[in-house]
Formats: sequence, structure tokens, C-alpha cells
Amino acid sequence: GLTLNASVTVAPEEGKITIDLRDNPDNQPNGLNLTKATSTAAALAGAFGALPENVPTNAGTFRRFDVLLREGCVVGIPKFP
Repeated sequence: GLTLNASVTVAPEEGKITIDLRDNPDNQPNGLNLTKATSTAAALAGAFGALPENVPTNAGTFRRFDVLLREGCVVGIPKFP
């Protein structure tokens, strides 16, 4: 198995949510590495699943999230090879 970590920080006074995926293993020599787009989408999907249904899924809402990724990380920005 591969253990993955996500750290979530909520700043209600700023109206921001930060999802940090940088504390994860380096790229793996297999097909499990996520791209920047899939890592970000997975983080946002998890966050939206925890929010009330009346929150719109549009660019204004997306700007309230910061997803932190690391280059060369299995859940982040892949690095070749």
C-alpha cells in the first residue's frame, strides 16, 4: 500500500481553505503518479464533498481554495523520469 497525507487549514476570517499535499512520497516507478490537474481536482472534490450543497461550483468558489503541491511527488507535479 501507499499512504497519502492531506493537511487542511481553514481560515474563516479570510474565507480561504488551504489543502497541503506536499507531505507525500516521491514519484513512484509505476502508473500511480497523479498530474497537477488530477491532484488539484481530487483535493477540491474531497473538500466540496464536505461543504453544504448550496455552495456553487464556479471560478469564484475555486479561488477560495489553495492547493499546495510539490514537484516530484506522487500526488503533485510529476517529474520525469
